[in-house]
Amino acid sequence: MFLSTKNKTLLFVGVIFGVFLLVLIGVIYLDQKTKLAKVEQAYFVSLKQSYEKILLKQKEFYYNRTLANISSQGVIETFGERNREKLYELSSGRWKTLQKENRYLNVMHFHLPDGTTFLRMHDKEHYGDDVASFRPMIAQIHKTHKGVSGFEMGRQGLAFRIAEPIFKEGQYLGALEFGSRPEQIFDDMNYYNDLHGALFVKYTDIPHKQPSSELRVQGYDLQYDSLNHPRLLRAIFKTGYSFIPKQTFEFEGRVYNVCAFDLYDFEGEISAKALFFQDITPIIDEFKATILKLILFVFGLFVLVLLFINVGFKKIITALDKAHRDLQKNQKIKIPARVNCAETRRSNSQRRDVNGYQIRSIEHVQKGTCGI
Repeated sequence: MFLSTKNKTLLFVGVIFGVFLLVLIGVIYLDQKTKLAKVEQAYFVSLKQSYEKILLKQKEFYYNRTLANISSQGVIETFGERNREKLYELSSGRWKTLQKENRYLNVMHFHLPDGTTFLRMHDKEHYGDDVASFRPMIAQIHKTHKGVSGFEMGRQGLAFRIAEPIFKEGQYLGALEFGSRPEQIFDDMNYYNDLHGALFVKYTDIPHKQPSSELRVQGYDLQYDSLNHPRLLRAIFKTGYSFIPKQTFEFEGRVYNVCAFDLYDFEGEISAKALFFQDITPIIDEFKATILKLILFVFGLFVLVLLFINVGFKKIITALDKAHRDLQKNQKIKIPARVNCAETRRSNSQRRDVNGYQIRSIEHVQKGTCGI
């Protein structure tokens, strides 16, 4: 296939310009993708900080309430006397007040030094069982006589628990424990960050009141779900997801960022996994729309530049063709072999005063033909 010089030039310029634009689009795409990744990472860090602050606030709240209840009038004396009914009466009003103050509070528990239960404010008729035999946190406080806190499984299921020792004149009388449902974390995360999630608790054979889990993965049972999307939960674990701190999933046309945070027991061991889901579909759609607009803009610019180049080439080629034709026409004009020199001199003499520089030019030419 034969291409004219113009078309060859256009093709060359088009290829070079096209490659340049493709590289430009690629660089901008990677730059935007990097910025998006940085934004997502910054969001994850911010989310983690928010999560840690919620836990710290929760710990401080129950620590202060525990000490306040221990120092309430008559509590230490009545507990030391092992008067269950009187202790219940003394603590009943405060227990009801605390429940109104915090709807997640579900445990208020007095423990004896031998590991048995003395009084459950949340379950008055159930006492005397050896709690320390299956509750490491309680065994620890009886051993060290120092306060402990963390997420631990019990008869009420997994809860954030804090226990503080009770002393009378230096003698260890036992401990007071408060516990709250982990839903508090998810509700706070939803309030501050507009996120929903699910709680997976490490499997244990401790008897508890929680219903049997509908989903068990990698040794963790689903205990709580504010996401209300069981198909999504099952789908992400089918991909081999293993509670990675931050990962992105696509499901039914939506894109989700899944953030996993650990819940620790009093020894710093993982007792549960909290998953939080962020629907980033609008962000991804906006990113794709921006890239598409960029591609369309660059393509339009490419076509426009080629049109300008084509029009410019046409004008240049038209001018070159005209100059070429004029040159060919001039090459066909021949100087006569013999010229009447005398006649030429007379004619020059008559016109010398009119246009001297032309006469000199003609005479210069005539020197070659007339011997002047």
